[in-house]
Amino acid sequence: MAFLRLLSKLRKNEKGQSLVEFALVLPILLLLVLGMLEYGWMLNAKISVTGAAREGARASSVVGKANSSQAYAKAFAAANAYMGVGTLAPGDVTVSVSADNVKVTIKYDKEPLVGLYIKDDMLITSSVTMRME
Repeated sequence: MAFLRLLSKLRKNEKGQSLVEFALVLPILLLLVLGMLEYGWMLNAKISVTGAAREGARASSVVGKANSSQAYAKAFAAANAYMGVGTLAPGDVTVSVSADNVKVTIKYDKEPLVGLYIKDDMLITSSVTMRME
């Protein structure tokens, strides 16, 4: 009988247990969710920069072999139109024209979404080489 009274008393003292467990798990859960958000933010930026470099290389590969300034203008316009995460500055795009190939390199500084894991801007670089047409 004394055991049943003790068991009944212990059950009455469990009212705040779920609140304490939630308070213990919440910081870990928030770190995981914020980490996934930050990773997705940077992955989206990397995909956009890679696609912009590809579009810039595709646009400048049809210009011709001799005109590198026109190739740069076409690459910059196409890459800037493709970017979904921001706009490019003229110094962010580099175009190298060789005998048979054109190489477009884009360097883009992306600020973090949360700033918990990555403190400073992250430099995202993508380079695409295409054959001249």
